[in-house]
Amino acid sequence: MVLYFDNKALIKASEIYASLKKKGKLIDERDLMIGAICISNNLPLATLNKKHFNRLKQYGLKMIDI
Repeated sequence: MVLYFDNKALIKASEIYASLKKKGKLIDERDLMIGAICISNNLPLATLNKKHFNRLKQYGLKMIDI
């Protein structure tokens, strides 16, 4: 399955970016885009890089263990 960075994901990424920037806890833009795609499609993310993605849980990101 291929998921694209569509308008819905772009809006979600923008909201998350603004919130993280305000808190001084920005993450890599690629990680932010991946997380926003998963959140906007209501899909869990399987990753070994939990350090950055844990910051996105408060915005609705669900993660699964690999």
